[in-house]
Amino acid sequence: MNRRVDPRLLSRLGLVVVLVATALLYWPGTRGGFLLDDYPNIVDNPAMQSVSLSAADMWRVVESTQSGPTGRPIAMMSFALNAHFSGLSPQAMKVTNLVIHLVNGLLVFLFLRLLLGEYARLRAGRREEESRACALPPVAGAESAGGSELARDSP
Repeated sequence: MNRRVDPRLLSRLGLVVVLVATALLYWPGTRGGFLLDDYPNIVDNPAMQSVSLSAADMWRVVESTQSGPTGRPIAMMSFALNAHFSGLSPQAMKVTNLVIHLVNGLLVFLFLRLLLGEYARLRAGRREEESRACALPPVAGAESAGGSELARDSP
C-alpha cells in the first residue's frame, strides 16, 4: 500500500522539529550570566538601571550606547523592555533572545515557503506554455520564412 504524505504536513513537522531542537540546544545557555559587551551595554549602563515604558526613557536607553556603527537600537530597545518587565536578569534576557531567534526562524521558514511556492507556480506555468508551444505544427513558422520544404521541392 503506497500512501502519499502531504508535503505541507512534512514541512510543518520539519519546522517544529527544527524549532524544538534549537530551543533544546540553546536552553542550557540561558542559565549563564552576562558576558563581554553585556557589561557596558546593560549592566554598567546607567540608562538601564530604571526603565519605564515612556518614550523618553526608551529613547534614552537606545541612545545610551555606542556599540557598533549604528548603536544597535533594536537590541537596546529589547534590552530596555526586558529590564522594565524582569529587571536586569541575565536569564530573562537570554530567554527573550532565544524566543526572538525562534520567531525569526519561523518568519524565515514562512518567507521561504511563500517564495518557493511562488517559484513552483511560475515554473508550472512556464511548463504549460512550453507544452502549448510544442504542440504547434512544425511548419507553422516555415510559411513566413519563405514557404515549406514540400512546396519548394514540388515540380
